[in-house]
Amino acid sequence: MQGQPVLEVLMEIAQNSIEHSETHVGYFAAQAYDVSNRDRRVAIAVGDYGIGIRESFVGTQYESDNDLEAILKAVKSGVSRYEEPSRGRGLPYSIGHPGVIRSGRFTVRSGITAVSFIEGDARPRTRPWLPGTLITAMIDC
Repeated sequence: MQGQPVLEVLMEIAQNSIEHSETHVGYFAAQAYDVSNRDRRVAIAVGDYGIGIRESFVGTQYESDNDLEAILKAVKSGVSRYEEPSRGRGLPYSIGHPGVIRSGRFTVRSGITAVSFIEGDARPRTRPWLPGTLITAMIDC
């Protein structure tokens, strides 16, 4: 199994958890599928018990009224609570990664909102409240 697509996406979203959550509690899980034939995919989940996306934007130009608004801002290129010009590339990069696009699955969940990005479409839904942030993706290898 070629691991590069998985590592690229994992490194991007795990770094977000470390840098933005304001907690030292996080988790990671992975599941490989169909490793013996041509349809090789890995499902990953990275989460934390931190402040969540909306709270991380408080006091910045990206401050949001609700979790959905915050998530939709966070997935745009260049959006970050940090003002350095090189920041805000991780989530857009991960959502647009060829391995993610081929599998068609990437979900960002924070607060009471989950947004799935499927074929370039953002599909939000309300969920029970979740502390912190959870990102899940299916990645073709």
